[in-house]
Amino acid sequence: MYIVSSTEHSLNCGKIRGAEKSIRGATLFEVLVAAALMLLLLSMIISFLIPTMKYSIKGAVTAEIQQEAIRAVNRICLDLESSGTAGVSLFSPESGKGPLYLAIIRLSDILPDGTRAWEESLTVYSWKGPGEPLIQKVWDPSFPPETGSTIDSSAPSRFSLSDLSAIAEEQSLKGKTLIRDVSYFRITCPNSETVGSPLKISIAVNRKAAAAGADNLNFRISRTINLRNQ
Repeated sequence: MYIVSSTEHSLNCGKIRGAEKSIRGATLFEVLVAAALMLLLLSMIISFLIPTMKYSIKGAVTAEIQQEAIRAVNRICLDLESSGTAGVSLFSPESGKGPLYLAIIRLSDILPDGTRAWEESLTVYSWKGPGEPLIQKVWDPSFPPETGSTIDSSAPSRFSLSDLSAIAEEQSLKGKTLIRDVSYFRITCPNSETVGSPLKISIAVNRKAAAAGADNLNFRISRTINLRNQ
């Protein structure tokens, strides 16, 4: 028979108690301290990420506005460069608050004798006022509305404000949105009575970006273009 001495028994009991202490769970105080430290760390991370995200979104929206405005102005300039003073009809209030109508008949060819041939279609740009989009429509006399105007391929005529307004409002004529949230749009020329050269195109956009702060984002672009003589 093996007899356990009191000394050995005490050592065994000490080992058991030591093992119990080593495997015991964290106290409530330790859990609370760890949770507080984690919350503090998360708040520091969030306070750093939120401004970074706002600046990132603001930069992306600003770049989007700039690209849209540049594309819209480039589109208008391309049509104007393909036309001449005789093929342009313009109604642009001095306030720049609209409504604005720009109609362009493009040249299709210049014959050897210098005679100019014009396309039998009309590109109409319309803008109703601040906050509205800039719309582009292409119209020819085979489509409504009946304006009473014709497009002569040998000598284009100017269109009236009522004609252009009717074309811009025609629902059956599909339009293309070139840019949204236009706050200012004006086209000026040296003579307010007739369309001449050079033309100055000015367009401003005001757009609110989600999570980019309370202030709206603004961008403005101006460009001057010389038209072909009649």
